[in-house]
Amino acid sequence: MTTIREVAEHAGVSVATVSRALSGHEAVSPDTRVRVQAVADRLGYRPSLVAAAMRTGRTGTIGLVIGDITNPFMTALAFHVEQEVRRRGWVLAIANGMEDPAQQEAVTDMLLRQQVDGLLLVPAGPPTPRMLGLLGGATPVVYLDRRPAGEVPYSVFVDPAPALLDVARHLVREGYQRPAVIAGPRKASTGRGRAKATVDALGRAGYDATDVRVVEGAFSQHSGQVAMRELLEGPRRPDAVIALSNLLALGAMEVLEDHDLAIGAEIGLVSFDDDNWFRVTRPSISAVRQPVAELAAAGVGALASILEGRPPKGRKLVLTGAEFIARGSTSRHLPTHDAVPGHETEGPS
Repeated sequence: MTTIREVAEHAGVSVATVSRALSGHEAVSPDTRVRVQAVADRLGYRPSLVAAAMRTGRTGTIGLVIGDITNPFMTALAFHVEQEVRRRGWVLAIANGMEDPAQQEAVTDMLLRQQVDGLLLVPAGPPTPRMLGLLGGATPVVYLDRRPAGEVPYSVFVDPAPALLDVARHLVREGYQRPAVIAGPRKASTGRGRAKATVDALGRAGYDATDVRVVEGAFSQHSGQVAMRELLEGPRRPDAVIALSNLLALGAMEVLEDHDLAIGAEIGLVSFDDDNWFRVTRPSISAVRQPVAELAAAGVGALASILEGRPPKGRKLVLTGAEFIARGSTSRHLPTHDAVPGHETEGPS
């Protein structure tokens, strides 16, 4: 069996350099990494992860518990987290919390039993006593995208307020008079925070904030359908709706289609979270695009700093960079089939 020392001799480097090169460590130059990997492949050397874990006390694995893997935003977040984790030479273990506290407890316990070196967690709601017990050990934890109330470890999330103010001002310019909000659950910090930021933004833009209808539900397509029906069947039918997740927006769109309401001309629609297919529907869907790659990089970076013994100075890192993209679903000046592709407005309108 080929040893790491033999690889080092054939590659003309130290054993430590071989170890760093094969783990993807940033301190190794690309040329050296390629040369060492080529020698290892030629000699048939494969480092033993079990042996490395016994020697270092580290498994080289990072755990990620996401809210719901069927949510396109969560899928994108997991993709970018994996890219960042792999770039640092680690392996990512992903678990689906299914937006359910009990399920989240179970998968968090599973990852901790697998001895992950650190944990990135998108919380399903306020931490339960058992969850607090699970997270109270030696494994570093960084909350990602959502921040539970109270004293928590490190957290990284996006400030939605500037982009939502751009949304509100855009609706004013387009002549919408009765905006309403479809919000996520209050138990999630993003549900509470986005709803409050949206109502505040509408007030700052000139609407009567006390008159804005807010319907809450889960971050799901079904909740979007239920909320949209409630808004259409209730008093003061809105002429614009801000759905605070892409799945909520999708559910709302289905109900508007069932009611033969022309999106844009008869009722405006904005999604918080962009999606590729929003650009190709007719009309295309106005959306707030979150900096998901930056969110992932900041979360992994914070966890890496903790693991390297230099934790971030602050307990929370608030990212800016959410961007409103105005498209046909909030334009009363376009035909209902939308303008030709390419005429969307990238950025505040």
